[in-house]
Amino acid sequence: MNRVKSKKFNGSVKLLFLGAKVILACRDVTKAERAAASIRSSSGNKNVTVKKLDLSSMNSVRSFSKHILETETHIDVLINNAGTFYTKGSVSLER
Repeated sequence: MNRVKSKKFNGSVKLLFLGAKVILACRDVTKAERAAASIRSSSGNKNVTVKKLDLSSMNSVRSFSKHILETETHIDVLINNAGTFYTKGSVSLER
């Protein structure tokens, strides 16, 4: 197995070695595209895509979910690597 440049993507890369399709659902698409390129390079599997998802926005969650329901037949594995930061009185973007 090739060495992975970033430990935080090890789970995704290991799945790619098994032939899995991986969708990186990320708030910052530019950073995610760089990560996807690194994952593709490290694994040799080109079956990794990037989709916009901002978990602080219910509109974004709904849009992403709708897209997945329309384009994917199933999800075998879901890896949640989202960091959280709690502050007093925070609300979603829709409020």
